[in-house]
Amino acid sequence: MGLSDIFKASKIKAENDDLKKMMTPEMLDAANIQSYIRDLNAEADKLEKSIQKRQDALDINEYIEKRVDDQIKWYDEKSQEAQQWYKRLQIAEIILAALIPLLSGYSTSCSQIAFIVGLFGAIIAVIESVSKLNKYHENWIQYRSTCEMLRYQKHLYLTESAPYNRQDETIENIFIRTIETIISSENNQWKNINTAREEANDNKSTN
Repeated sequence: MGLSDIFKASKIKAENDDLKKMMTPEMLDAANIQSYIRDLNAEADKLEKSIQKRQDALDINEYIEKRVDDQIKWYDEKSQEAQQWYKRLQIAEIILAALIPLLSGYSTSCSQIAFIVGLFGAIIAVIESVSKLNKYHENWIQYRSTCEMLRYQKHLYLTESAPYNRQDETIENIFIRTIETIISSENNQWKNINTAREEANDNKSTN
């Protein structure tokens, strides 16, 4: 700070002191009241921002509970339902397909066995058509993948890991994000394998 700055500061201080001496007690009281009001307004602004922040937190918690958790539950239940139907139909189809060659050896000696073999073949065709019509295998894969992706994003948000971090990531955030990425990668690999298998089966059926 130069001599000129010191001189200006001293001059401003002296002018302020002279101004205070010229003010009446009523004017001083008014100035104090105005200062007090400014302090109250500042505190009110801080309180309002704090309340707004809490409301925002309540809104996002309500969204997670009513929207995200609800969708995770729905996709989880639908995935399990589609998986159960798909496996039931596949097991029934495998059993019937295994019985057909076994019973075919006795079809010449018993006409009823020939009818049963033909019935089993028709049931297999119905099972295959119903499975493709309702897309149990496809829905099982798709619903499970969506459910796990929602869980993945939810866990990243709740732990404030990237891309939902407000500050620089901690070592805990990096650990959580890495684990979630590994789990997500495994789910994607499972989806790709099952999707490729389904497409191969469809090509065989078409040919």
